[in-house]
Amino acid sequence: MFSDKLKVPIFANIKITDIDRRFRVFKELGVFPEVYIDSDSLNGVSNERLDELKSLFAQNSMLSTIHAPFWDLSLGSVDREVRKLSVKRIITALNAAKTLESKNVVFHSGYTENSYLSSSKSDWNGRLFESLAEILDYAGSYGVKVSLENVYEPEPDLFISACETFKKQKLGLCFDCGHFNVFSKTSAEEWLGAAAPYIRAMHLHSNYGKADEHLSVDSGNIDFEKIFGILAEKKAAPLLTIENKIDDYLRTSVKLLRSEKYFRVLNRFMPDIS
Repeated sequence: MFSDKLKVPIFANIKITDIDRRFRVFKELGVFPEVYIDSDSLNGVSNERLDELKSLFAQNSMLSTIHAPFWDLSLGSVDREVRKLSVKRIITALNAAKTLESKNVVFHSGYTENSYLSSSKSDWNGRLFESLAEILDYAGSYGVKVSLENVYEPEPDLFISACETFKKQKLGLCFDCGHFNVFSKTSAEEWLGAAAPYIRAMHLHSNYGKADEHLSVDSGNIDFEKIFGILAEKKAAPLLTIENKIDDYLRTSVKLLRSEKYFRVLNRFMPDIS
C-alpha cells in the first residue's frame, strides 16, 4: 500500500456512511481510512457493520484510524450533563476502534473562543482534564491510542499541559494544519517546537487562513515544507492523514505527498503503526 519512494503510510478521512461509495478511490490511491463516525452514525452503527468493515480492511491489507464525533460536544463544558455525554460519545468511538483494531482515535476538546467566558481558564481546563482522565482510563484498558486535536485553540499551551499531565497514559496530539492556519495566534516554530514530542498524528489539508476550506495540500497558503521540516528536525513521527472531502482534492494531495517535493522529508517520520 506504500509507494516506491514514500515509505510511510497515508491515511485519509472518510465518513463511515461514505465507505461503500468512496472505498474504490481509497484502493486506487493506496491510502488507509481514518473513519469518521459522526454522531448520527454512532447511534446506528451495528457490531455487524463494524465486523464487516474490519473484514473489508483486512482483505485489502489496510490499517485504520478513527475520528470521534465532535459537533456540539465539550469536554470542559460548565454543564455536567454535556460533559458526561461528550465523554460517552468518545468512549463509544473507542469501542468501535477496538473492534476495528484501529491505530489511533482522534477527538476534540470542545474548546471555542467563548469557553473562558463562562468560567475561568483554569476551571474550564480542569473540567477538561477530568474528562480526559476518564477517556484515557477507558482507552488504556483496551490498549487504544488516543490523540487530542487542535481546532480553535490559539496556542499550544493547553495541549502541552494535557500531554504532560497524562504522560503516563500516553495522550497524543493530532496537529491539524488547516485549523492551525486559521485559528492559531502562535507561529509554526513556536507551536511545533513545543508540541512535537507529543504529536502522534497530522491532519493535512489547506486554506488561505480565513476559513477551514479543506483544500488539497499546496492549494492554499500553508507552508507544508516548513511544517514537515520542523517536525522532522524535532524527530516527530506522526501518522499522516489527509482531510479532503472531494476526491479530486484527495488525488492531488496524495500525488504531492509522494512527489519529489515531499517524500524524502516524510520518510524521516516513520510513525509507530504497531
